Order: sequence, then structure tokens, then C-alpha cells
Amino acid sequence: MKTWNIGVIGAGMVADFHAKSIESLPNTKLAGICDSGSGKAKLLAEKYGCPVFADYNAMLHSNTIDIVTIAASMCSAKSRSKFPSTALMP
Repeated sequence: MKTWNIGVIGAGMVADFHAKSIESLPNTKLAGICDSGSGKAKLLAEKYGCPVFADYNAMLHSNTIDIVTIAASMCSAKSRSKFPSTALMP
């Protein structure tokens, strides 16, 4: 059976819950984490033994990621305009 490689966009508190959930599911592997330069992605990646991506565009264009989960806040208008989900829209 295929193992699904999942990437997490965002590295705050919610991202840790996403990562734990991914690790607990059958046929899934946490395959990467990215965040906007806070350094938190590196800490989570070390905790879960996965790579860090420089940004979500690098993750979305990686051939090692099958699925992404977005664990990032979009509280401000500025962040909404740069929100990763917009990169997935045609």
C-alpha cells in the first residue's frame, strides 16, 4: 500500500497537532514542514525527523510531497493576501 508523504505549512502550536496526527495515521509520513522564517519549522522538523522547506512554494513544487495541510493563521489582511491556499487555486 502507498505511503502518503504529507507536508505541513506553518510551524506554530497547531502545526504540532497536525504533525502528531500525521505520525499516528497508517500509511502516512510527515515529509516536511515550512514556515515564514520564524525558526519554528526547524525545531518541529528536528522533533519529527523530517526536512524543512524554505517556503510553501518550495514545498508545493516538491516531488516528495503528496499532500499538504495548512496549519497557519490568516488573521491579518496582509497574511490573507499571501496565504498558501491561494497558490493552490487555478
